[in-house]
Amino acid sequence: MRPLRLSVEGFTSFRRAQEIDFGELDLFVITGPTGSGKTSILDAVTLALYGMVPRAGKRDLKELISLGASQAKVQLDFHVGEILYRIARRVPRNGTQVATLERIDGDTAIPEVERGGVTAVNDRVVEILGLDYRSFTTAVLLPQGDFAAFLKGDVKVRRRILIRLLDLDRFERAGGLARKKASDLRTAVEAGEELLAQEYGDATKQVLEEAQERAQDAEETADTAEAAYRAARGSLSERRMIAERRRDIADVVKDLETQEPQLEGTVTKLREQTERNVVTKAALKAAKSAQSDAREARRQAREALSETVRDTGGEGVLATLKAATESLKEAEQEIGCRSAEVTENARAISEAASRAKESQVRHESAQVAEVDATRARDSAVEARGAAEETLRIAERAATLKRGLRDKFAGLEALGQEIMKTKADGRDAAKHRDRREAKLQETETEHRAAALRLHLDAGDVCPVCGAPIDQLPATEAETESVLAEHRIALQAAQDAVVNVERRLSSQRTRREEGEAAAKVIERELRELDEPASLDEAKTAMANMAEREADAKQNLRAARKREAALSDELAEAKAKLIELQTTQRETKKARDLARARMEAAKKRLIDGLGDPIPERVEEVIKERRRRLQEATDARNKAEAACEKAEEAHRKAVKAEKVVTDGLADLDRQRGHHRTLLGERSARLRRLKVEVLDPPCPQDSEDRVADAEGLRALVGMLCNAAHQQAVQLKMELETRDISIRAQASDAGIDAMSLDAAAATSALEKATREARRTADQSAADVGLMEKRLVRKEEMRGEIEEKRGLMRQYNKVANELRTDRFIDFLLHESIQDLALRASDELKTISAGQYSLTSSKNSFTVVDHANADEQRSVVTLSGGETFLAALALALGLAQGIADIAGHSAGARLDAMFIDEGFGRLDPDSLDQAVEALERLRDGDRMVGIITHVPTLAERVPDGLSVERKAGGAAVSVR
Repeated sequence: MRPLRLSVEGFTSFRRAQEIDFGELDLFVITGPTGSGKTSILDAVTLALYGMVPRAGKRDLKELISLGASQAKVQLDFHVGEILYRIARRVPRNGTQVATLERIDGDTAIPEVERGGVTAVNDRVVEILGLDYRSFTTAVLLPQGDFAAFLKGDVKVRRRILIRLLDLDRFERAGGLARKKASDLRTAVEAGEELLAQEYGDATKQVLEEAQERAQDAEETADTAEAAYRAARGSLSERRMIAERRRDIADVVKDLETQEPQLEGTVTKLREQTERNVVTKAALKAAKSAQSDAREARRQAREALSETVRDTGGEGVLATLKAATESLKEAEQEIGCRSAEVTENARAISEAASRAKESQVRHESAQVAEVDATRARDSAVEARGAAEETLRIAERAATLKRGLRDKFAGLEALGQEIMKTKADGRDAAKHRDRREAKLQETETEHRAAALRLHLDAGDVCPVCGAPIDQLPATEAETESVLAEHRIALQAAQDAVVNVERRLSSQRTRREEGEAAAKVIERELRELDEPASLDEAKTAMANMAEREADAKQNLRAARKREAALSDELAEAKAKLIELQTTQRETKKARDLARARMEAAKKRLIDGLGDPIPERVEEVIKERRRRLQEATDARNKAEAACEKAEEAHRKAVKAEKVVTDGLADLDRQRGHHRTLLGERSARLRRLKVEVLDPPCPQDSEDRVADAEGLRALVGMLCNAAHQQAVQLKMELETRDISIRAQASDAGIDAMSLDAAAATSALEKATREARRTADQSAADVGLMEKRLVRKEEMRGEIEEKRGLMRQYNKVANELRTDRFIDFLLHESIQDLALRASDELKTISAGQYSLTSSKNSFTVVDHANADEQRSVVTLSGGETFLAALALALGLAQGIADIAGHSAGARLDAMFIDEGFGRLDPDSLDQAVEALERLRDGDRMVGIITHVPTLAERVPDGLSVERKAGGAAVSVR
């Protein structure tokens, strides 16, 4: 991966949009004052690719959004081989992250993921680069402090760092997962075997054959019972039909016996109603003649009243004329009063309009004052918010500075300890050298005794070359002295090793402290020129006071505006009320005028034009004439009503008789219909009967009813004879059903036909149930045998998987596979780092590994091999850089992420300022030699010498609107 172009906006110190072009850069530096945003460039690259930043992770990204910005945006164009990609991310202050990934082909942007979302983009980035986030931040953003500790630490430290860098603990997790899988499978196998023994122990072929024989016997028994039941059921069905027919005939006989007395009553009533019909017809004829005479007299009275109404007008017309006279007088009076009110209302409306206009002017002035107060309040709130942010930054800066002072104090004390340890190391080395010299001197003095310690009888003498038959005797004192000197030398050597280990531990602690101090310095640099804490607190108090005053002024302005608003509303309401009253008054006057004209028109229409002077007397005379004609008409109406009433009574009496005869005719017809239906029912029941006679004339109503009564008796006799015959047939069917039940082995002599059939049905169901259960038992046993074999196969399959998982778990134990990977990784890393170290040290140094430890080979000093703890600061930097470069080149192969991963760029953000001049020269020369490769190398530095030696680079400057980046 090689970055081409970076766009960043709203991220840390880059408040405004910045474009950074990496296209022409190979080996370059990134320079700028502390806190300008140099490290933020590397953070923006990591954020674009993985959506995370090493110093923030995933959750704290929003803390890196620039102050005052609503979101952070980054976009990175980068090459992987010959393919150009573009990735963009947006991190809003409120909301979730958004990401897009495209492949650029000429002027066309092709989406690289089919489905949207941050997760899909992150997964595709890992596929393209061949590195996940952890590997990228390890291999591209080189952690020099980790590699220094990795280079010089003991085996446990080196093991811990390498496991973290290469993520080897994933194999230990895989082993634990395999052990859990094996345990689960073992539990499943044991449970399966227990289930087979408990649930399927009786599932055998012999048991199946016995069940099949029982099922066949039960099926034959059920078939026999079903045949007997079907025969009995047929006989019972015939018996039920006969019994039902007999019951139906009995029902008809019962109905006929009920109908006979009803027909006798009908005959009696017919005789009475026929005699009463003659009397009522004569009375109706006389009443009809009187009714005709009364109607003629009423007609004449009505014509006389109509003629009078045409002359005088009706009561309604006269009432209308009288009302019009009164309305005319009232309207004339109301018109005068309303005209005076209109004049008075016009004067009041003019005065109210003037008052409303004055209130409007005062209200508008108050609204302007309220708007000004609101703006002042908003400005004060915004200023207080800015002061709060300034105070927060100042408090954070003060905390960081205190922490940094504490770190520096600790580093200074640790430096004193290191100097003392170095002095102790020199003293221990001198003491060791003295002990070694003393031992050599003693061995020289007692050379024979020294040689005697390493020889046995039969060895060749190192002096004369002859075989030794017997060793010479030695003095006990000589051997004791030599042993004491050797013990003292070993103690001195152990002391030197202990001092070296203590010095290595102290240096590691110092490097860790320097790394922690660097993190604090970086965070301090990212704070944009924080104000002093006292100034920030003072400014905060002033802004709070300003905000309180502004809010008080706003409340006063709003209170005045509300009061004037109420005053204006009251004035407008009064004006509207007066205008409404004026409109209503004018409307009332206009209505009075309309009523006056309407009254005049009604009087002209009723009395003629001109209107008579004595209108009321004319109307009174007309009323008198109309009343006389009305009284005559009412008298004739009363006489006619009396004649009408007499006629209605006669008609009613005649109708009662007629209705009585009609009702009796309907009863006679109903009885004829019932006899027809009952005759038809008896014929359907196979009884020989006659149809009822046809209806006769009304004169023979009585004779017809008597004929119907005689037919009822004949039908009853025929039905009784048929019922006796059906009873005999029922007894025959009962005997047949009992015989069929007895043939099936049922004692049915004491049972009726239905009970015997029910008993036979129950026996049949029981036999069929037994047969079905036997068949089901056979099917279940067959299924259980099949399932038993399947479970055996499943258990064997799980047992095989269990053995495989146990094998994997044993292989992935920490003391086996992971130790093997660590050993191979260190050897691979040593080979790669040795090649890099030869390159950057101009062939002077290389590295080897033995027993998971590193040794430096000095080719300029006869290939001398020495411990890496003896390296100087500059030499340590070169060796650690070589390790970092070796891991960067082979991270994919060593960590096992992707064999196709290619790293064409790396960035070094480490403290070159801690190197002495000689070590710095070595580092600069090493980095310049990297210019010959194809890899892009970016270096963040504050060291002027390094910036001068590397001409290409980016310069970051702090400005009022945020950091700005320019190409050097």
